[in-house]
Amino acid sequence: MNRIICDICGSEYPETSDRCPICSYARQGNEKVVAAAGETVRTKVKGGQFSTKNVKKRHKAQQRMEEPDGEQRGSNRPLIIVIIVLLIAILLVSVYIGVRFFRGRSAYQNPPRTTAAAPAPTETTVPPEIPCAGIVLESAVVDLEDPGEQKQLSVQLMPADTTDMVSYTSADPSVAEVSETGLITAVGSGQTSITITCGGVSKTCTVVCWFQEETTLPPETTVPPTEAPKPTEPKQTEPKPTEPKPTEAPKLKLDQEDVSCFTENEVFTLSVKLGSKSIGRSKVTWTSSDPSVATVENGTVTAVGRGTATITAEYEGKKASCTVRCRFDDTNWKASASDVTITVGESFRLTVTNDSGDRAKAVWTMSIDGVVSIDGSTITGRAPGEVTLTTTVDGVTMTCIVRVK
Repeated sequence: MNRIICDICGSEYPETSDRCPICSYARQGNEKVVAAAGETVRTKVKGGQFSTKNVKKRHKAQQRMEEPDGEQRGSNRPLIIVIIVLLIAILLVSVYIGVRFFRGRSAYQNPPRTTAAAPAPTETTVPPEIPCAGIVLESAVVDLEDPGEQKQLSVQLMPADTTDMVSYTSADPSVAEVSETGLITAVGSGQTSITITCGGVSKTCTVVCWFQEETTLPPETTVPPTEAPKPTEPKQTEPKPTEPKPTEAPKLKLDQEDVSCFTENEVFTLSVKLGSKSIGRSKVTWTSSDPSVATVENGTVTAVGRGTATITAEYEGKKASCTVRCRFDDTNWKASASDVTITVGESFRLTVTNDSGDRAKAVWTMSIDGVVSIDGSTITGRAPGEVTLTTTVDGVTMTCIVRVK
């Protein structure tokens, strides 16, 4: 059997083996073949079995003998290690940049927060402003009978929690005065109006004082004392018996003596004077000649049915009367205007009459407050805007548009 000589260690081994039994070097196909048979003869090879050159050859042979998977794992391991190291480095750098960024941002934002938080309490302490939208009066007319008599205006603001201040002014303080709280005090005989103002809204209230000051009475009563001695002198001259005129008893008078009513349940009030002195209506006895036509109570007359009645007032034996004519058939009522343009402070009269020329006591209402003021039939512009005035007489409703420039 032929024998093979190993190129690495020079040992001979049977050709049936595919590697050297001494150094395990695999056959390459170009080894020397010994034809002679015999015992294994170890042939020396240059460099010897453990020479540096042969050792390197053995290492190369071993690497070639390893499986391909092992080679890939061995070759990929350094690359994997490098990738892992790079990933760790990138992660650390990202963490470092993130910490520096958020620290810097918080340091920049914190000061504005502290400065912005400081004025916040001052803003919350300022109450919100709530403007006044309307004024409602319990009564549009206040009637005072005696000097010094007082009445408190009942005013309701809308909304009730408005922050606007309320003020009261009297158009004629010589007739009636009004306090800062709306307390009206009668001063002199006559008629005036009280204006209630809240923010940009105003409302008027009519005040009627049917009396005269006591100081106006002496001209008639003080004259006789100054002339009292004179009657003794005329006794010698008889032509003076006519001088008792200053002592004549004053007459009882009503402020109206003939009134026409054109709607059922129409109401008006009579005032009484004794000479020039006003008498309280509650002190007078009132009667109606025909209660089916007109009734009277404490000076207030109410039209009940068609016809004519006489209202009589009696005080200390003295009487005064007023004729009341209830003419419910005349219902063709018309307003004196339906569309008017005025300026702020300008006034005009708005009346309601029929074909007979009779004028009704119309009560006008406003669609919105604050644009105009109403004093009986006198309309006055108060603020720029447009308002619709409405009244109803004997079932007939009339409107008038008022534009204030």
